[in-house]
Amino acid sequence: MKKRTLFLIYLLLSSYLNVGFVGVTHVVTAESYVFYDDFNDNSLDTEKWTEDVVGSGNSYTEANGEAQFVTYGHGGDGWNNGRAALVSKPIVISNWSSITLSGKWKFTDPYTAEMFVRILDADSDNFVAVHYISWPSDQISYRYPGKSITEDRTIPRSYAPFRIVVYKDHFEYWESGVLVKTVYTTSMENTTRFQIFIGGWDETERYSHMYFDDIAVEYTPEEPAEKELQITIHSPKEQVYHTTTIDLNVTANKEVDEWLYSLNGRENATFEPNTKITAEEGENHLVVYAIAGDENASARVNFYVELGGDTTPPGTVENLTHEVGVDYIHWTWDNPGDDDFEGALVYIDGKYQGETTDGEWWLDELSPGETHEIGILTRDTSGNVNTTWVNDTATTLVPSETVYVNESGWWYEGGEFNPSETPLQDGIEAALETGTVVVLAGTYHESVEIDKPLTVETEEGAEVRGDGSYWDDGIKPVFYVESNNVTLRGFIINSSVSNVGVWITDAQNCTVEENTIIITESDEDVRYGVYLSYGGDNNVRNNEIRVSGFQGIGIYVYEEGKESTVSGNTVTVNGDGANGIEVFESSSLVHDNDVRIAGIGENPGYALYLYTAGDSDVHDNTISTNLSEPRAWAINVVDEFRGSLSSNRINGILTEITCPGNCEIRGLPEDERPAPPDGYGSV
Repeated sequence: MKKRTLFLIYLLLSSYLNVGFVGVTHVVTAESYVFYDDFNDNSLDTEKWTEDVVGSGNSYTEANGEAQFVTYGHGGDGWNNGRAALVSKPIVISNWSSITLSGKWKFTDPYTAEMFVRILDADSDNFVAVHYISWPSDQISYRYPGKSITEDRTIPRSYAPFRIVVYKDHFEYWESGVLVKTVYTTSMENTTRFQIFIGGWDETERYSHMYFDDIAVEYTPEEPAEKELQITIHSPKEQVYHTTTIDLNVTANKEVDEWLYSLNGRENATFEPNTKITAEEGENHLVVYAIAGDENASARVNFYVELGGDTTPPGTVENLTHEVGVDYIHWTWDNPGDDDFEGALVYIDGKYQGETTDGEWWLDELSPGETHEIGILTRDTSGNVNTTWVNDTATTLVPSETVYVNESGWWYEGGEFNPSETPLQDGIEAALETGTVVVLAGTYHESVEIDKPLTVETEEGAEVRGDGSYWDDGIKPVFYVESNNVTLRGFIINSSVSNVGVWITDAQNCTVEENTIIITESDEDVRYGVYLSYGGDNNVRNNEIRVSGFQGIGIYVYEEGKESTVSGNTVTVNGDGANGIEVFESSSLVHDNDVRIAGIGENPGYALYLYTAGDSDVHDNTISTNLSEPRAWAINVVDEFRGSLSSNRINGILTEITCPGNCEIRGLPEDERPAPPDGYGSV
């Protein structure tokens, strides 16, 4: 599977005058750039635009990397019988503070036509627009519903960059980097579905030509309004307590300068969260105040004290433990089994954080090497608090250049052990870019992804078997690599559940070396030892690769970039339709490999299969086939081949082959060989 990247979600703006357009609605994500068209396809992108061409002689063409409009009027109502334009499809943007439409435009032969760009509300008649008018002289017009402001301005006859910036209460027109006009209007302030409309129109029977290019839209999200100061009283609650000594636990959504409380109407008392208060028997009224800068807030609660009831606190939490990463700490514990247990009171570094019954607490967005202590008390429904602290201290990881992995977990060099059920994948994810992951001896039943530059290696023959998980239809790799500069070294990759040993896609300068790769999976239609796709400049060297089953391929190269090198490998493929090394629509350096195929039946197999292999250099390989299998071919060249086939030894015979394309070469048993000419041997 070629890695697919979603680059931009398109913001498509259009709808003009009384003409509406209903299209597919796209929802904007947090990207700032949401639309772009450079018109380099030389054909209309119908996922972005729809043509709006009216009247004979009017046309739209996409050519020479630009949008070309020709207008021709027929007299009378020129708009309805002489226009050429593009209108885009609506998109939702619900939280914008500004929208910028940019591009470049020119009007090469102005006479009686108008060239325009508009941003419109797809759900109403609202719009903002800029028009260049060519009669009675060069003019520019800024428009919004019910208003047109026209001024003298020279029409750009060669490309001029422009942008229209729309705000809630005005819009700006910029040209060639200079602010030309600010127009105040609130016509777009409530717009959530926008469209773009570009082109021109003419009144008279005269051809006019307008051009647009590099149309782009971006937006600035609206800043959320700052929340007002709010405080929460966690304790006491509106309930009956059987003690007069009660925790006063509060939190706020901002840093508080001063806390105060008043109990039963008495004078305000300052306090530092969290503390204890002494209540009265019977009904109590508590008001808490917070001051933060110029803000203040209050919260209140009524509760009741009835002495003589339950005064026994719940048990403590048990089995408090933690898991840490580079930027987080995750604590877990078991809550007490008391029937009246109400919650665990969580303190971090001595400061009350909140109450939970979840048995866990997260701290995230931390820095490497950051240390924090958790303290936990428990409370029951009668308000009784167990004052026995249960504490734990944890420190976030400090990453090192080297990560070690064993069958039970992973750790940074010199760091703390992290248990894991998927230690190889977790160790790779924890590693720093350009770092090293050292995998110790063991058997790992994982399929793993490598998405950053790394060296992943073992000196102890660690065996990775895969778990049979799919990455694409019919493709189940043990190692899936989608980053440049990855080295995979020294492993035994042995799988009967995954049908690809190593798949490298969209990546360059990766190395697969000194591995033993054995693929025996039998459920899928194909299987590969090493699969290179869409990248280039990769190295597959000094590996032992064995693939068994129908349509097995030892090494498959299908790349777009600089030539990859396949060298020094021992490749054995056994099964009907087997291919040893296949170079498909790529140029590669293939040399000094030992390639064997066998088990060929009804479907032909090829030790070296070169399909449109361009400038590939294939030399000094040792090729072996089963001479009793008539469909077992040593080399197959299909279509264009400009490279070389030199010094390859086929079934013991050294060969020099010239083949510009479409040739098949195989060995024959001795009893079927014709007598060779003098000085030559048979293959």
